Amino acid sequence: IQTCMQVANEACLQMMNGYNGHHKLAVTERLERNDGSYTKNDEEKTEEFGRFYSKEVFGRTSPYDATALDEIQYRDIAYWLGTCPTYDEFIRHVNRAKRNKAAGPNGVKAEMVQLLDDGNLVLAYNFIRKFWTVPDFDMEEWHNVKLAPVPKTTKAKDYRPISLLDILSRILSSLIAERINEHRLKVGL
Repeated sequence: IQTCMQVANEACLQMMNGYNGHHKLAVTERLERNDGSYTKNDEEKTEEFGRFYSKEVFGRTSPYDATALDEIQYRDIAYWLGTCPTYDEFIRHVNRAKRNKAAGPNGVKAEMVQLLDDGNLVLAYNFIRKFWTVPDFDMEEWHNVKLAPVPKTTKAKDYRPISLLDILSRILSSLIAERINEHRLKVGL
């Protein structure tokens, strides 16, 4: 298990090594600390970046009222949400995948999947179908994320992290999100 600081440090090192995905990399030779001073090297930058994210992002807690759950109206179970995606659904989401975006850790971009011939698209769909229907089947690659912090200024708080995921997991996420949104609209949420 990685600590929050290790995750933030790794993300910062990726950024400093020039990893920028589809974004234009802002040139940040120094990172401004809270006290107004600037870091002098990559190690200090990594420490400052990690300090900020471990406290301000990963260490944040928000109060909530647990009794609010008692006020949620019961709705019938929408079993259709759990049905295996169809091939046509899969193809629709492959075609919707945004082009010119950074690839996930395995380097496969949306354009690559969109250019597959029919036979290979069926193979890709079968991964999703098997993942959906076979309880013990898992795609380890879908659990890997590459965090790429995109700098806006020289301050750690002004970095916007983006998560780069495997394209098939993004397609599956898009498909699930569409189904949930359709259901939300049907029930008036």
